[in-house]
Amino acid sequence: IKATAIPQPIKATAIPQPIKATAIPQPIKATAIPQPTVAAPTQTALPPTATATMMPVVAEAGRSRSNPVSLNSEYRGEKWSFIITDVQRGATAANQIKTANKFNDAPPEGYEYVLVTLKVTNISTEDKAESVLFSIDLHMTGSNNRMYSAVSVVPPKLFSGALFPQGSIEGQRVFLVPSDEKNLMFVVRESFSATAPLYVALDENASVTVDRAVAMADTTTGMTREAPAAAQTLVVVNPVAIAVDEVIRGADAATMVEKANRYNQPAPAGSEYICIRLTLKFLGKTNPDLAYNTLFAGNEWRLIGSKNVLYDAPSVVAPDPQFSSINTDSIYAGAQITGWIVRSVASDDTQIILQYQPAFDFSYQHTRYIALP
Repeated sequence: IKATAIPQPIKATAIPQPIKATAIPQPIKATAIPQPTVAAPTQTALPPTATATMMPVVAEAGRSRSNPVSLNSEYRGEKWSFIITDVQRGATAANQIKTANKFNDAPPEGYEYVLVTLKVTNISTEDKAESVLFSIDLHMTGSNNRMYSAVSVVPPKLFSGALFPQGSIEGQRVFLVPSDEKNLMFVVRESFSATAPLYVALDENASVTVDRAVAMADTTTGMTREAPAAAQTLVVVNPVAIAVDEVIRGADAATMVEKANRYNQPAPAGSEYICIRLTLKFLGKTNPDLAYNTLFAGNEWRLIGSKNVLYDAPSVVAPDPQFSSINTDSIYAGAQITGWIVRSVASDDTQIILQYQPAFDFSYQHTRYIALP
């Protein structure tokens, strides 16, 4: 008798888990940066930023930036369901936002508001009311490979209240995005969860695929303190490429820090500030839809000198544009951030080296050293 093949069980598809909600940044206010008069800047150009490239769609609908679903598609998490029911942008959105609160600012030149209305439903089975305030982690992205957080302006319809199972409510979020950005889409997920998001297209036929040319091999310069990379050298340590663009020291640095924030204090006696303008480009990881969180990127840079002291970052606000702050959004592969950090060293210390040590690099395998002028 011939054996009959036993059918194999169907493997369950893992339900993506949303990441933790990020803080809602405040709109960026430009701060004039004084021009250096004595320090000699060093310039380093990173490779051109990769642009989003249209590629054949192979991903499951809504699970990749290359294949977002349409508006009115439902995201279902563990406790919450979300549906984007309406989107207003441009002058229409700006007028509604201005009417909602007289203190709401108009969008800056080159940017537009996007006013999003969402229907939120409690889909849990536990018979208790859940607050809708932190139910959703909503962002936007597009061809610039940046992740935009909601801005803190008052929308016409606030999210508020609590819902029992099967209860629903509508509320709004406001985004500020470049007026000329293409392939805009929403990144929708449940707060305080680790599943992948649902990508929902705003622009018709929106699709973003990372250009494979963004990938670069690690460089071997700057791997030790004894042989630091020169300030003009591009240093690649995957998944990022880094460069020191400009260094300001002495009286000019002190003036920059003073003007950056009225609460900034002068450097302690015997110390001096050093202002460093950095560029970091995210080269990506295996998953092209993983973003690089730039919020704490500035904490990865410290100074060392001939005294062999590893200096901690001072408690001051850096000049604008800041390399990393509450206003800095996460980036996808191909995008980069450029801005200032402020560090301090002993005034009589010499041979100052900038150490880049990524978070959790306790073995120093990805740590790099760059000599400052």
